[in-house]
Amino acid sequence: MRILSFFFFWWVIAHQLFAQAPVTNLYLFDLRRQGDTLFQFVKPRYLTYFNANGYNNHPFFASADEVYFSSQNPQDEQPDIVRVSLRDSSLIKLTNTYEGEYSPRKPYFEYSNYYIVRMEFLGQDTLIRLWQVPNSGFGGTGSHPVFQNYTNVGYYEFITQRLVALHLNDTPNTLALGIPETDNVTPIAYHIGRCFRLLPFTNNLIYLQKSSTGEKPMLMSIDLRSSVNRPPAVPLVESIANSEDFALLNDGTILMAAGSKLYKFKPKADRTWVQIADFAEHNLTKITRMEVNRENNRIILVN
Repeated sequence: MRILSFFFFWWVIAHQLFAQAPVTNLYLFDLRRQGDTLFQFVKPRYLTYFNANGYNNHPFFASADEVYFSSQNPQDEQPDIVRVSLRDSSLIKLTNTYEGEYSPRKPYFEYSNYYIVRMEFLGQDTLIRLWQVPNSGFGGTGSHPVFQNYTNVGYYEFITQRLVALHLNDTPNTLALGIPETDNVTPIAYHIGRCFRLLPFTNNLIYLQKSSTGEKPMLMSIDLRSSVNRPPAVPLVESIANSEDFALLNDGTILMAAGSKLYKFKPKADRTWVQIADFAEHNLTKITRMEVNRENNRIILVN
C-alpha cells in the first residue's frame, strides 16, 4: 500500500504541474525607469504569435537578443524548449523529445550549456530532474541530469557554479541547496512558493514563504554566503494576494503582478506595494510570470 501511495502521489504532482497546459503567451516591453517612482513600459511586442493558442511559459533572457522558453502547440503531447531572436523574431526549436522540457535558464557564468527541467517517462515512473544541455543541442554525452538521485525538482536557481537552489515537489514543498559535484541536497525552508530568485550581485536568495497555519505568504531573503552558522531568513513584505511569481531588479526592487496591474516594492524604501503599471490597454489581464533582462531595460510578461 505504501508503494502504491508513493506512485499515486507522483502521478498527481506531475499531472498538476505539467498536464493540460493552459493557453499562455509572452509579451515583451522595453522598460524605462527614472528613479524609484517612474516606470514606463513601451514598444510592446508579441513574442509567441506562432503559437497563439498554445502554451508558452518560463521565459529567460539567454542574452541581450535571445529568449529561451517552454512552448507546446495544441497538437503536441509535451512542451519543448525554443529560442526566439529579438532581432528578427526568428524561432529555433532547441529540444524535440517525447518528454516535456521546462524552465530553461543559462547562468551568467555558462558559455557552453544551458539548463532545463525535464519530465522523463521511464516505464511506469515519472521523473522530474534538472538537466544540463550543451549549446550544440540535446542528446549525446553532453546532456545529463545535474542531480542523479533527485527526481522531484520543480524549479531551480544557480547561486554559483557549485551551488544550486532547488524547489523540491514534496509534502510540503521544500527549498533546498544542492551541490552537483556530490549530488548532495540540504533543505533550508519548507512550505515555499514556486518562485525564488537570486538578488543580482549578491548571495541573497529571495523566496516566497507560505504557511501551514493560515498566515499570509511572505517574501523572505536569506543570505547564502556560508553554510556554517547561516543567518535566518529575513521577512521583506507580504506577497500580493493570489500572486506567487516575481522578478528582481538590480537594485533589489521586487516586481509582482495581480491581474493586469504590476507592482513594485523596494526594501528599505517602500512601506508596501506600489502600483507602477496597468496593462489592461494591452489586453493583459492575467499576468503570472515575468522576467527582466540583466540590463533591466526589457521585461517579458506571461499572460
